[in-house]
Amino acid sequence: MMLDTESCFVPFIGAGVSAMPPSNLPTWNGFNSLLLVSLCESLGRFSDNREPASELLTELESRREETKFFGPDFQAQLMEEEIGADYFSVWQSLETDRYGPVHAQIAELASRGRLPAVITTNFDTLLEKALTARGLPYTVLYDETSFGKFDFADPRRLALPIVKIHGSIQNTASLVDTLRQRLAGRPKALQDILDHLLKRFVWVYLGFSGRDFDADPNYLNVLSSARDSRGFVFVSRPEDGLTIGVERLAAAYGSRKSVIHIALPDVWLSTTFALPQVEVTVGGDGDRTLQIVKSRISDWLAKLEPMATINILYSMLKSIGLERDASFLMRRTWKSYRSASDIKSSSYIRYNYNYGSSLLDEGLFKNTIPLAEDLSNITEWKEAADLNAYEFLARSYRHGVLSAAGARLVCILAYRGKLAEADSLRLKIIKRALPTNSRLDLCDIVMYSAPLFDILHISQEATAELEACCEIARQLGDEIRQAELHVLLGRFLTYAGSFEAAAAALDEAEKISRRRDLKQTLLSLKAARGLWRAESGDSVQSGVRDLQETVAELQRFEDVPWLVKRDLNSGTVQRVGGSAPRLCGAWLDLNRAAMLAEDAQTFEASLAALDSLVADTYIGYRPHFYLAWAEGMLLRGGDRDETRKLIAAAREAGQQQGNPWALKMSDRLRQISDSSS
Repeated sequence: MMLDTESCFVPFIGAGVSAMPPSNLPTWNGFNSLLLVSLCESLGRFSDNREPASELLTELESRREETKFFGPDFQAQLMEEEIGADYFSVWQSLETDRYGPVHAQIAELASRGRLPAVITTNFDTLLEKALTARGLPYTVLYDETSFGKFDFADPRRLALPIVKIHGSIQNTASLVDTLRQRLAGRPKALQDILDHLLKRFVWVYLGFSGRDFDADPNYLNVLSSARDSRGFVFVSRPEDGLTIGVERLAAAYGSRKSVIHIALPDVWLSTTFALPQVEVTVGGDGDRTLQIVKSRISDWLAKLEPMATINILYSMLKSIGLERDASFLMRRTWKSYRSASDIKSSSYIRYNYNYGSSLLDEGLFKNTIPLAEDLSNITEWKEAADLNAYEFLARSYRHGVLSAAGARLVCILAYRGKLAEADSLRLKIIKRALPTNSRLDLCDIVMYSAPLFDILHISQEATAELEACCEIARQLGDEIRQAELHVLLGRFLTYAGSFEAAAAALDEAEKISRRRDLKQTLLSLKAARGLWRAESGDSVQSGVRDLQETVAELQRFEDVPWLVKRDLNSGTVQRVGGSAPRLCGAWLDLNRAAMLAEDAQTFEASLAALDSLVADTYIGYRPHFYLAWAEGMLLRGGDRDETRKLIAAAREAGQQQGNPWALKMSDRLRQISDSSS
């Protein structure tokens, strides 16, 4: 073994140490599984068991196994986005006095002056309790302020530094648990401490799986420090083996590493450092401990509003590709589960946003029944309003001033052809958001109001805003938004003819989306890539095929109605559903690509599909439809009078909607038509 048993070293403690008896605390994955179970049980109680909570849990657990990105950190991110910083207090459910044998042995080594510091990924306070039991002083470093206390000249001059790289439950604001937090990187003050300890002391990994090195090969800069560090000892259970990341690390460290396979790390510590038998609290029943932790999680959930639980589960279902299940949960809550007290809760604002977003994604954003002046059809109107995204998003924005809800309203107004109103609302939302310094809000505003820029063909401004937001998302570690923003950036750069930059943006989106298995983003990417191939001349036919495949996949989803209503008296069945914005966009892309490919059959088919879409739902794209049709006729030498009628229709629609691009393009095509006559 490479470790000098008389020298100082730095223990690196993972979750496995606290999972040992008598502590028996759940691991990170285990804790999140308990949280998932408790969420589904909470839903069962809220719905009076009308919601099949057990089936929902089974579906979530199976999808979590199949989906790369739905790990504990992403689950945490979804919860934090729905309920804010309140999420982190659930980790206080881990509080216990039962420290384990490794904690006790670390305390023994500290009493002998062998430890300049201890590093841990754990949130719990078991190590502190073991040190307190021995009467040993220590200093917990867990946030930017406390990291500044570290003595680089001699760490031992400070009472034993316990460096908690992911924070401590003694201050929930310090916890680092979400995917976004982990990807955003560590504070410089923390990394300086870790770099200092790497260069001066051997690290001994105890109860640490090493999976963090799979997700990030240079986790904590350990890999890049291989040349200058003192080395490491990795203690692992024989049945666990080594992860790919740890094997990579071991290869880089060469002779300055040692891998120990042993069932119990406390036995290795005792043998290696001649430690006496350490008495610890006995009676650690693992099942009982898990029951206690789960009970505390349930108590924490009980303090949340029921609507918060609905919002969390909606977000989880949607993120793993169960969009329809997520939508049905929101509708059943609206129709059957909610009460007067729920309507008054703060989570109700977020609920309206989520339900409105799900309806918008289905293309349900208008009331199909006009309200009679005498209100004689108010019942029917209200029933239709329950399927109108605008109503829900407007409530969310009006009562909660939720920026993302406002941006979604901008999107709906743009689709409806109310461009001036949409632009005015967008500027108002940005003005409100800027003083709050909420950079994620700015990303959402730009991302969700992109259809307005698309309809107006304002590529330069859109590109500038999207580039800025891509950088913001990168700095914040939000890869989900980063991927979606890069798809949009690639699209607008394609519009602008900046094909090389567009390809780079789309490549970045693909890299993130494949790594995180973002299926919906990959579908949007395929459409944007198809358009790029056609416009850039890279491969027009390949672009057409990509877009045909995208349309087909979206169409298969749409062929299943969002809702089926059955009249119990007459027995008639009504299929309720809309046309998703993404399908309309894909048809527009395919129409353009088919024209460039001179594929008349596909061009005509796409026009036929778009005809009904722009007539009543996506009115903002009506000028685009007429202009595309007219341009196609000009290229094929079609009927001159018919072409001019289409150009006139495009100009009229552009005039009514206040779309300068449509007017400019109409005039341009009219000139081409006149010159060719």
